[in-house]
Amino acid sequence: MAKPERTLFPREFFKEIDFRFRLRILFSRFLNESPRKSKRRVFELYHLTDDEIIAQLKEAYPQRQEESTDNRLKTSKGRFKKIAVKLGPIAADTYLDVGAGDGIFTLAVAQAWYIDHVFACDTTMYGGIETRIGRFYLSTPNDLLPHLPVPMDLISMIQVLHHARDPVALIQAAHQMLNPGGHLLIKEHDVSSPSMHQLITIEHALYHLIKEDDLDWHCDRPIEIKSQDEWQRLMEANGFTTVTLHKDDFEITNSFWGLFRKESCK
Repeated sequence: MAKPERTLFPREFFKEIDFRFRLRILFSRFLNESPRKSKRRVFELYHLTDDEIIAQLKEAYPQRQEESTDNRLKTSKGRFKKIAVKLGPIAADTYLDVGAGDGIFTLAVAQAWYIDHVFACDTTMYGGIETRIGRFYLSTPNDLLPHLPVPMDLISMIQVLHHARDPVALIQAAHQMLNPGGHLLIKEHDVSSPSMHQLITIEHALYHLIKEDDLDWHCDRPIEIKSQDEWQRLMEANGFTTVTLHKDDFEITNSFWGLFRKESCK
């Protein structure tokens, strides 16, 4: 009997040892379960359909233990402190984090670079940690813009650009909002193979189908997935010079950090 076709979890990628390993770690982190249990899960799902796999993960997800905000903040600060050493020092007094979520990483960046005036926004209001830093403002973009002391010294977009409907417009807007010599910090996926592209698609599917229970989500939902070289060329084509690029060793989806500087004139 022929196995049913799968779109989200194509069987051809399961022949790759690296893909199976990364999928196991992805499940382990998403479900907060032991790597051994996730390894067994990956092997067991080979004969299941996409719907059966999602149903199994949905059943397991509510049983996970949520990490406390304090632990998440401690982890984020420790991780970015190491990244900041690689990126080098930045002199900034004003900082805007676009797509900040609950602000955990915003705070980590601000503290690593000793930034006093910190602003953050996202398209959705989250319960955040705004009381943990002076002059921290978490809001939706429309509510935030009137309060910004434009121009800014630093703008960050951490795993944001690949979600943007028009990433070029977002990059150009950041360029306009920065002081001459100001910096744009990004974190993005570095995709150079079909299996890595699929792994990132799966990662986003887990978030939407299970955590957010977004039943309208489908696996060909448009995501701007590019290689590191493509992101770098896009930045340089829109008025930025590359300061440094560094791989994020913690991420299994080949993420990298990029620091770019605004030229005096475009």
